[in-house]
Amino acid sequence: SFRFNPKNVTFIGIGSAQALIEQKKKEDAKRPIGFGSVSEQKKEEPEKEIELTPEDLIKFGLKPELLRRLNIIKVVKNLKKDDLVTILTDSKISNLRLYEAAFRDVDHVTLVCDREVLDDIADKATKEKAGASGLKRVVDDMLQTSVRKIRMLQGKPGELVLSKETIENPDEFELYSLEGQNKEKIYPKVKVKK
Repeated sequence: SFRFNPKNVTFIGIGSAQALIEQKKKEDAKRPIGFGSVSEQKKEEPEKEIELTPEDLIKFGLKPELLRRLNIIKVVKNLKKDDLVTILTDSKISNLRLYEAAFRDVDHVTLVCDREVLDDIADKATKEKAGASGLKRVVDDMLQTSVRKIRMLQGKPGELVLSKETIENPDEFELYSLEGQNKEKIYPKVKVKK
């Protein structure tokens, strides 16, 4: 049998409890009744930071035994669009940067997208209210077709150009072969009318 002493162990719990936070916001919103109840000052105040108590979490369904191990309870704010763009461009484990490195190192393909594409990726993740994990799903969905089409280059240097349309339709991208000074469009093939 194995004995474990949790005395010097720090427990960290992370989770999304949006329903609890919304409920707490409603409880904390104390509106005046009667004359002057709709105050313009109230509308202009910045959003107040929500504080959760252990009692709130117990009501929500957390076990008291677990809660005793969590000394600090902190509610974090939702990520904004600019935060998500920063994650896409600056984070070492950004899904987009991982694809970029894999395309470059394995397939010899340069990934090209402008700021507008990054903004649209962040917009889509923001609308889905999925935070940084939403970015991963959006990027994975966006690049699903291009990952297969890159094999058309057969290891030759290339360039993968993403557009705003790629976000909604993964087939909407351009793939170029870059041999020497030539830049030849590989995908989508231009259909010649006869």
